[in-house]
Amino acid sequence: MPANVVKVTLKDGDLLPPISAMAESEGAAVKLVEASGIARPSSKIESKDIRDDVMAAAFGNQLEGTIIIRSNWRWSGDNPTSN
Repeated sequence: MPANVVKVTLKDGDLLPPISAMAESEGAAVKLVEASGIARPSSKIESKDIRDDVMAAAFGNQLEGTIIIRSNWRWSGDNPTSN
């Protein structure tokens, strides 16, 4: 199962912390975040695939079909970084 990192930009430009998602595609990762209710309907939601080994090194193992808000990480441009 591909690993994804999801970026949510609120209407006012604020960013939610990075979200890791284990979903079969970038589109499926976006749908998981939308279904969770953490993003407002006016939010911009972007997802990008990341290598499984990079995901495991950064965030540890994660179950398929789940999302986790990484509150101890922040966005640095388009890349998540540890606080």
